[in-house]
Amino acid sequence: MVEKAYIFLIRFVCQNRENQAIILEYINLFLDDIELGVHALELLTEIFRDSESLLTYKLVPLIKRIATGIDILDIETTKKATLLSFLPVFMFYKDKYLKENQYLILNEFTSASRKNSNYLYVGTEGFESLEIYMAEMKQ
Repeated sequence: MVEKAYIFLIRFVCQNRENQAIILEYINLFLDDIELGVHALELLTEIFRDSESLLTYKLVPLIKRIATGIDILDIETTKKATLLSFLPVFMFYKDKYLKENQYLILNEFTSASRKNSNYLYVGTEGFESLEIYMAEMKQ
């Protein structure tokens, strides 16, 4: 039943600024469900997809909560990959890069406290000096 409710809400906010604004007021309710499945995060991404709210909303707590929910999943799970696939929505506004958001997401997922996520960005060829890349991105 919860899955069907989320699917309804996703369709309710999809490409509808007025409905996105309505649901945004209740965002904390959906944050509690991030650990349950992919639909809560899918709803959050639809709320922020090319929305001006993405430019004004304080994303730090939201991204931290998303990162925590993703990090607790085992490395091999497909759910982890699916949840990670939603993150680019927070990095762009109408095909424009949002460097601060990109840096926030990169910083959060490469944090030493993220034991099941930071492997995604280290240990691969070309990423030996992750701090240098992060500093360049911040500029």
